[in-house]
Amino acid sequence: MIVYVKTRELSPDITVMTFTGRLILDNQLKDVEDAIREHIMQGKRKLVLDFSGLNYIDSSGIGIIAVCIGLMERAGGKLAVVGASGQVKQLLELTHLNLSVPTYSDISSAQTALAGPASVPPITPWSMTRQVEIARFLADELRIGEIRLEPVYGAGSAAFRPEDAPTYAWHFLAARDWAARRGVSLSQSGLRPHELHGPFCEALRNTIRLTPEGEIANCFYDDEGKNRLLGRLDPTTKALEPKRIQGLRSSALRIPEECHNCFCSLHCSKGCPDVCRVESESPRGTFRCRLNQELGWDLIRRNGPDGESCDAKG
Repeated sequence: MIVYVKTRELSPDITVMTFTGRLILDNQLKDVEDAIREHIMQGKRKLVLDFSGLNYIDSSGIGIIAVCIGLMERAGGKLAVVGASGQVKQLLELTHLNLSVPTYSDISSAQTALAGPASVPPITPWSMTRQVEIARFLADELRIGEIRLEPVYGAGSAAFRPEDAPTYAWHFLAARDWAARRGVSLSQSGLRPHELHGPFCEALRNTIRLTPEGEIANCFYDDEGKNRLLGRLDPTTKALEPKRIQGLRSSALRIPEECHNCFCSLHCSKGCPDVCRVESESPRGTFRCRLNQELGWDLIRRNGPDGESCDAKG
């Protein structure tokens, strides 16, 4: 049986794609991905995948869901899964995709969550042990359906230390597990294991920043960093320098040699924005590097054959 997909508008800003049949290799998977890309191109930013009529999914189908999550994240949108049961629900849990995308029992619950506002509360060294409490307040009191906990950027006493990473990770994972049980999406942006990605670098996001001096810059990281300038707002010359932009992109995409053996090397922000890949600063051993390793290591433990045996921390 092939997979059938029916699309409808639940509200002006929420689209539902209802799946019926089997989501497997060579079974219209490319059509599913293309349909979701088309919704994003049309400006849709809230998408519900209704799996109540889906009776089987294989690893290729799981891969398409992971691709869809990445597409929506890059577009700044929200995605939810509804009605997964039986083998479909088991495989979502086995691959831990249920931790990357919120799942709900019915469309009404998903609509309520997607309609609610998103929240990106900054976590400080003083609040990192209260992440479950923060998530509970946002979800229960403010009815927030999507939470992204973000460690603050700072220096001196406001900065995280590398040795803070295990404590931060433990409390973040506790908050994420709590949120998953409540059907709330909770994430931390530096590590996305289901997606190939690098730094947050603006050169990779096709965005620019204009300084008060009329200079066109690549990044907020350091306003005085001349290595990040893309050009100047000057009517007598070309505003942007294409070769300069390509050079910055290449620098940002380059994986540091010390990261080559790390299991997070293709899935983390490489220390950005605490360190700058354009400037070839090393992320190794920084707080964000250690935090991403802790979170990646947890994913390996959860997916290991016995849930605990793996010794490749990199």
